[in-house]
Amino acid sequence: RDGRIDEFAIDPPARGRGHGSRLLHACVDTLRTDGFTRATWWLTSTDDPLRAFLSGAGWAPDGGSREIGTEDETLRIKQIRLHTDISTA
Repeated sequence: RDGRIDEFAIDPPARGRGHGSRLLHACVDTLRTDGFTRATWWLTSTDDPLRAFLSGAGWAPDGGSREIGTEDETLRIKQIRLHTDISTA
């Protein structure tokens, strides 16, 4: 059963102090408590800092990709999907 993290933000001046790691662990703990065994995350394909952070925490691309856009299609954003197994502590 897959759970998804949709929103995640750390104030830029507060980055690098462990807040992101603690928030990510809290998200995963919540998903696990709710019975999920895998977590997924869609991120902008150009967000290298977030991708590096998640990769360092054990997340990996699973081949999923998509484009999302505004209603009038004036803006298109490419996203990739990452996942991690959360079935064990």
